[in-house]
Amino acid sequence: MNALDISHDQKLLIVPDIHNKTESAEGIIKAVNPDHTIFLGDYFDSFGDSHMHADSTAKWLKESLARPDRTHLVGNHDLSYMASNPYLKCSGYDTIKYEVIAGYDIDWKKLSLYCWINDDWLCTHAGLSKKFYELFDDSVHRVLESSIHDLDAIEDINSLHPFFQVGRLRGGSEQTGGILWCDYEEFEDIAGVRQIFGHTNSERVRHAANGNSEHYCIDTGLRHYAVYDNGELRVGETRSLKTKPC
Repeated sequence: MNALDISHDQKLLIVPDIHNKTESAEGIIKAVNPDHTIFLGDYFDSFGDSHMHADSTAKWLKESLARPDRTHLVGNHDLSYMASNPYLKCSGYDTIKYEVIAGYDIDWKKLSLYCWINDDWLCTHAGLSKKFYELFDDSVHRVLESSIHDLDAIEDINSLHPFFQVGRLRGGSEQTGGILWCDYEEFEDIAGVRQIFGHTNSERVRHAANGNSEHYCIDTGLRHYAVYDNGELRVGETRSLKTKPC
């Protein structure tokens, strides 16, 4: 699902990187009570986790993907478990977790690389940076639509997978990362595009607005979330929710 049309009487929740904190994510959803929820990816992998965490998260993800009121984006940590392609693995990956997750037979085609909210806000895992976008000679919409080719060729070890490219700040060889790997320090706004993404963890939400471009990076270890309501986007703190996440 790459486009969501949210009416003014509907509330949309955006949940950043979960990293196995599925109960906390469900707590946020319960407290906010949205009509629809977008997850920004990175469901798997956390410091010191085990195959048991992977098992629990895989079970949750399979059940969550079956819900029509939820949209799930791909994160770089999820990419590791979506295919056997060795060139798509990242830190946190191990083969035991891969085998456990594979046992759930998750329909990975239900996940998307990006999502538009009312053609107003672009949601990706790590952000669509200007320098990466300028590698393509086309509109933002067409560039994003072409990303499906990378997902279709996910098992092809000879494919370049430009949207999965890793920038130098994340240990790669490119000037900037693609929409799964762009570090916040690499990110540059694109004129006329408003974006919300995660990926680069910090204790605080990062926000900037310049003319007709704007962005929020909300990966704070689930200390924050975002809500799109009545045509406006706002960021909230989980500690202020009446129903505390688990």
